[in-house]
Amino acid sequence: MGQVLVLFSDEYLRIDVHRHAAWWCVQVYVPSGVVVALSWVSFYINREAAAARISLGLLTILTTTTQVCDTRTRTHTYTHATGEQLQAHTQKQNKLFSQ
Repeated sequence: MGQVLVLFSDEYLRIDVHRHAAWWCVQVYVPSGVVVALSWVSFYINREAAAARISLGLLTILTTTTQVCDTRTRTHTYTHATGEQLQAHTQKQNKLFSQ
């Protein structure tokens, strides 16, 4: 858990940043490591067994592609505030505090 603090003269903006490291390890890093380890098996297959090497290479590529697509669909997307929205919010806050 991190924290970003931005100071503007007497005002400040605090942003809390959270990362779910365990989720990334279990859902992304471990399966990727298994795929890489399986792709190394092709180095131990006999050179004359071209069909086995090709099928293992295709399996590696397809698995990696599936992992990337699956990870993208399961990660959270966040909408970010634009500069205009922040400026409008700041102006509203200034009007409230000046009264």
